[in-house]
Amino acid sequence: MSAEITTKLEELPRLPKLELRALWQELFAKTAYPRLRRHPMIPILAHRLQEQAYGGLKPSARKRLHWSRKGKLRWRTLPQPRPRVPLISTSSVLRRACALADSAFCWPREWWTS
Repeated sequence: MSAEITTKLEELPRLPKLELRALWQELFAKTAYPRLRRHPMIPILAHRLQEQAYGGLKPSARKRLHWSRKGKLRWRTLPQPRPRVPLISTSSVLRRACALADSAFCWPREWWTS
């Protein structure tokens, strides 16, 4: 990192809230939410300083974020765990097979994880 950005980032935790609000106004071109506390402001401002100095996200990452917000992004489905130990319910009402895996179990025909 450049020395200028490093010094700005090191100064952020020591700045009073009014100066953090002024820096927010400068970096985002709008006022900060009035109830936003000092501690959450510091990492947000640090991220914005670095973003302006070194560039933001790649266009491909921006596109993924855009589609994920709209709910149209489909992630690959993970393979189902292979059952190791088949169990049978002892209940007289339900007699269904259940399977256990490393981190999940199947009951009835649905995988559940903890």
